[in-house]
Amino acid sequence: MRSRGSLLSGILLVAITAFITTLARDSAAQGDPNSISLEQLQERLAALEARVTALEAGQSGVQQAAGVAPLLETVPRSLADELPRIPRNAKRGEINGVPFYTVPLGGSAEAE
Repeated sequence: MRSRGSLLSGILLVAITAFITTLARDSAAQGDPNSISLEQLQERLAALEARVTALEAGQSGVQQAAGVAPLLETVPRSLADELPRIPRNAKRGEINGVPFYTVPLGGSAEAE
């Protein structure tokens, strides 16, 4: 009786293994849509390299020099001469070393 149970278990195990192997072969034969062949990867790499080359050719000199910012233009001296004058009745104050002026709304606006 025991050998008959072992025999049936063995046959069942072989049948399940054969079934799983058959399913695995069928799915491999159909091909996985997410799998990419080596040739396709090489084509994509070549296309990306060509795109990088084209993008690098279109950059300006400032963009190619990594981290180098263009020179800032300074304020012309003529504009510095046109700064507003501080009225005499203004009170000077300072916060954290930064000067500011409080100018009353009424009264004379004579410049220093």
